[in-house]
Amino acid sequence: MVSFVIRRSLEALPVLFFVSVAVFSMVHLLPGDPVRSLIPVGDQTVDPAEFEEAVQRVRKEHGLDDPLPQQYVRWLTRALSGDLGTSIATKQHVATMIRERLPVTVSLGAMSALISLSIAIPAGVIASLRRNSWVDIVATVFSLCFVAMPGFWLGMLLILVFVVWLDVLPGPGSYVELWVDPWRSLQLSIMPAIALAGFSMAALMRLTRSSMLEVLAQDYIRTARAKGLGKKSVVLRHALRNAALPLVTFLGLQTIFVFSGSVVIERLFAIPGVGSMAVDAIFSRDFPVIQGMVFVTAFVVVVVNVLVDVVYSVVDPRIRVGL
Repeated sequence: MVSFVIRRSLEALPVLFFVSVAVFSMVHLLPGDPVRSLIPVGDQTVDPAEFEEAVQRVRKEHGLDDPLPQQYVRWLTRALSGDLGTSIATKQHVATMIRERLPVTVSLGAMSALISLSIAIPAGVIASLRRNSWVDIVATVFSLCFVAMPGFWLGMLLILVFVVWLDVLPGPGSYVELWVDPWRSLQLSIMPAIALAGFSMAALMRLTRSSMLEVLAQDYIRTARAKGLGKKSVVLRHALRNAALPLVTFLGLQTIFVFSGSVVIERLFAIPGVGSMAVDAIFSRDFPVIQGMVFVTAFVVVVVNVLVDVVYSVVDPRIRVGL
C-alpha cells in the first residue's frame, strides 16, 4: 500500500508541472495590463512620460519586466517553498490570502457534500430496490430537475423563497465563520450549500441507482439470496459495496466541482471564500493570485485522485499493486 501511494504521488508530479506551465502561460495571455490598472486615474491624466515611468517602476517592483521563462522559474521556485507571491492589487501574500479564505470554502464544500451524500445514496438505493415504482419515478423526476437546474438559478430561487417570501433565513451579505457563531453560520450556509449540492446530489443519485441495478442483477447476489441471507445484508454488504467504485470516482470529481462551483455560489451569496477571491483577481488581472489559486486547486485535485485510488483498493481487495 505504501509503495502504491508513493508511485501514484510520483506519477502526479509531471501533471503538476504541466499545469503550472499552462497556468503561467495562459494567465499572461489575458487582455489588458494589470500594472496600468494599478496606477491611480489622476496620475494617468498627468504627463504621459511620468505615467510611463510609473508603469515601468511598478513593473520592475513585481519583476514583470523580466522574460517570461525567468518569471516562471522564479515563481515555481517560490511556489515549491510555499511562497505564491504577492498580490499586485492588495499587496498581501497570496499564500496568506488563500489560507485565510480556504477554510470558508472547505466548510461550504463539506456541508454540500454532507447534504448530497445523505440524500443521494439512500434515495438511489431505494429507487434501485423499487425499480419502476412510484418511488423510483419520483426520485427520477426530482433528479432530472436538479440536473437541469444551474446552481446560480437554484441559489436565486432559494433566496426568493426563504428570504424574500418566507423570511425564515438571513439574506446574503452578513456571512459569519462556523468557528465564530455556529448557528448563525449554519443559517447563512444552508442555502449556498444546497445550491452547490443540487447538481452533484442528482447525478450521484442517478449513478447510485444505475450501479445498484447492475450489481443486483449479478449471479453472486442471487446466490446470496438463495443462501438465505437477509435483505439488509445482501444490499449493504454485497450490493452496495460492489457498486461503490463508481461512487468513489464521482466523489473525487465532486472536489473539483466544489472549487469550480464555489466561484459562482460564493459570489451570489457574498461568501468570502477562495471562489469570490478568484473572481476579484480575474477582474483586477491580479496574476499572482490567479496563478496561486489554480496551482493550489490543481494540487488538491491531484491529492484527491491519489486518495481515490487508495480507497479503490480498500473497497475492492482485487485492486492491488501489480494487478
